[in-house]
Amino acid sequence: MKKLIIYALLFVLPLVLLLSGCTQGNPRFSSKDISDPVLLEKLNGSVGITSEEMLTVKVGQVFHFDLYEKESIPYRWTCHISDNDLVNLIYDIHREDRNSRPLPGGDSGSRWYYFEALNPGECTIEMRYGRIDEKEYSESCTYTVIIVKE
Repeated sequence: MKKLIIYALLFVLPLVLLLSGCTQGNPRFSSKDISDPVLLEKLNGSVGITSEEMLTVKVGQVFHFDLYEKESIPYRWTCHISDNDLVNLIYDIHREDRNSRPLPGGDSGSRWYYFEALNPGECTIEMRYGRIDEKEYSESCTYTVIIVKE
């Protein structure tokens, strides 16, 4: 029993925290990254969500969050928006974490998701983590977004 507890504390718990964790900040993009100047301005001016929380944004505002994702394994986050008339996914990109040691099996990093608020209202964004070749998912997180007029 002690071995099971030690295994859980040393291996399972850090993995769960790593897979479900969001990081803060907004990586800056340049014209080398994004050729569309309008999209470039939107991405660099976006507001970050730091964890599963409720966010209030104005119509036209761009917001983002990131989730741990290792591209060398067949698991990905998929985005499910409750009302596509209110929020639109405008960009996503995987970025390697250059500040940490790579995990066994390859890359480590996060996938950054950028959304634009289109119309006033309230909607949810559910992110599901699972194998790319299966419909089942092993983990999810939900963000609630309230969009108000300017």
